[in-house]
Amino acid sequence: MDSSLKPYLCQNCGKEFKLSDEQEKRCPHCYWTTSLKLLQETRQPERLPETSAKAAPRLSPKPGIKFQPKIIFFLALAVGLFFLIRSIPKQKSIHLAWPKDQKKETVSPPETQTTAPNVSGSQPVAWSEEQAAVLNVRVKVTMPRALSEDEMHILTRRVDFAIDMHQLPVLHFMSEDEFDKALNRAQQEKKIYFPGKYKRELKDLFTNHYLAAQTAYEAGRVEETRDELLNSIVFPIFRNDLLLHRSVAQVMLRPYINDVLAKMQALNAYVLRQNLAQAMEGLEKGYQDLFALIESNDWDKAYALAKGLTDETNSIEAKKNQFQVPYPAVVGEVDQDIRKGLEWQDESLAPISTSLNSVLADLRIKTKTLETNTTEALKKAAENYEKATMAIDEKRWPDAIKWLEQVIYPIELVQDAQAKLAVLHSSDQTR
Repeated sequence: MDSSLKPYLCQNCGKEFKLSDEQEKRCPHCYWTTSLKLLQETRQPERLPETSAKAAPRLSPKPGIKFQPKIIFFLALAVGLFFLIRSIPKQKSIHLAWPKDQKKETVSPPETQTTAPNVSGSQPVAWSEEQAAVLNVRVKVTMPRALSEDEMHILTRRVDFAIDMHQLPVLHFMSEDEFDKALNRAQQEKKIYFPGKYKRELKDLFTNHYLAAQTAYEAGRVEETRDELLNSIVFPIFRNDLLLHRSVAQVMLRPYINDVLAKMQALNAYVLRQNLAQAMEGLEKGYQDLFALIESNDWDKAYALAKGLTDETNSIEAKKNQFQVPYPAVVGEVDQDIRKGLEWQDESLAPISTSLNSVLADLRIKTKTLETNTTEALKKAAENYEKATMAIDEKRWPDAIKWLEQVIYPIELVQDAQAKLAVLHSSDQTR
């Protein structure tokens, strides 16, 4: 027997064993280190009877403290496991916890098990009976769709498409005597009198061009009439002073100038109507064909035709000024202030613009109404509506709001979508 081994007693588990001085002072049975005592130190002067030697020795607790055996056992087990783990070489990590493929079973508190999880991620909302009824409504759209009364009113309304291009405007020309009287009256009112030479030049303009315009008009030569009228207002500069000419002569001649400009505006409108009417002949025929498609409820074909007519009308509107007959070069000799009056007249041409704009406005609203009733548009609207109702069924409130806001036609879907949105927006939990 090796004399270097010393007997020890573990006061935790009561086992005796021997250890050398080089060995770690640890119980090989329970792995405790703090409960080891040399066997001789544990000997009492009076030995216990043999029958009691089998019982495990107990530590003498301090007065007033009682140790439970189970607590001591578990503490000893925990300490032993701790030192066992530390004594293992760190080559690989050893997990003493649950294996990766083994999951701990967790028990939810009773209150969390009473409500099923909400897969939508939204908060549950308690709707009233009326609100739930609105959300549960489902509207179906038939194709071709039966149009509402307002929609049919838009599609069946007709605008006046005819443009009078045969009737010449009625023009009243002044006589030479009337011109003389108007000239004398202006001089007397202003107390300014034209020199004889300047007055004769004005009369020559009137006779050679204004009266010539009357002759051309009576013969039906519209463009010649307009050109002669333009020549009749190319006045000589009064006393070779442009400022004096504009402030005196043209002011005194204003009634005559206004008479000439009014006649030119009427003739320009007539020429424009003629050219515009020719360009709109095909447009007018297509407009009549559109009503035949509307009466047959063929919304797809009616939309295609209305869109084409709208594009054609826009093109005519953009080229409207090209239908006017350009002025001759002599327009450059007309005083700048008078030319501005001509430009304003060309831009106004109210009867022509009103007629063309009425046709264009009517076609635009018909096109929009028909577009929302095409098969493609109705399928898209029904798809958005179906996505919205599906989101409502699954309680995905933000998605439902998003799809409902995209329902912009037809009217029956829009009305139901707006009602549902009002309900959804009434609760903060749907956002």
